[in-house]
Parts: sequence; C-alpha cells; structure tokens
Amino acid sequence: MNRNISLSRIGILSKDGGKTRDFYREFLGFDGNGLRRDKLRRLSIWDLHREGTPGLEIIESSGEGIPLGQGLRTIEFETDHPREIYDWFRQAGAPLAGKGTGIDEQGREFFHLVSPSGEFIRIIGKEKR
Repeated sequence: MNRNISLSRIGILSKDGGKTRDFYREFLGFDGNGLRRDKLRRLSIWDLHREGTPGLEIIESSGEGIPLGQGLRTIEFETDHPREIYDWFRQAGAPLAGKGTGIDEQGREFFHLVSPSGEFIRIIGKEKR
C-alpha cells in the first residue's frame, strides 16, 4: 500500500503562547498573527506559517483543569487517501485515538494516532471530501 503522506502542521504547547509566537517569528522567520480560541478546551492558538515548512500552532491553556505542560503535542500529515491510510493503520494495530475518521471544519477527512510519548499525530486529507 502506498503510504504517501507529508508533514503539514506541528503544534507546540506553551505556558506563554505570545512569547513563544514572538520567538518563532523573530528568530525562525515564521509569519502570521492569527489567534483563535477553543472555548471548550480553554485554549488560545496562534497559527504561524513560513514558506516551505509545515504550519505551526502555538497552543496556550487559558483555563484551569487541563494539565498541559509544555512541548510538542501535535504533528499533522497530509495525504490524498486518508481512509486508506486509516484502514492500513487499524489493520497494523497502530494506537488510534478514536474510532473511524472524522471531517474537519474545512470538510477534510482526518483521524488521529497517539505516539508512545503522548503527542497526537493527525492524518488529514488534502482535499475536501
């Protein structure tokens, strides 16, 4: 089976999202200032980008009750065939987070794995379903 996937996004947890965002902008040349809020999980998320690199999310907890710590928490890969990739992972006994695939807010099919060190690995379709 062709497992043609490419890295598309990385998420980093930070206790001070603004300071981390500034670091990536100033020292590593990332652009963007888009801030979105996940009210359900009480998160602030800054979306950064840089030509030729995966997208970068800086994630900060803005509430209590979610022990987030710091560090790498999300890696996202894109593929043309998310359902086939999901089926392959399931048959191989990979540590899937949830049952089946979902559809994101842009209409793209996705699913998650959880690595042994705890970060979520999101596999997402390049195109809307």
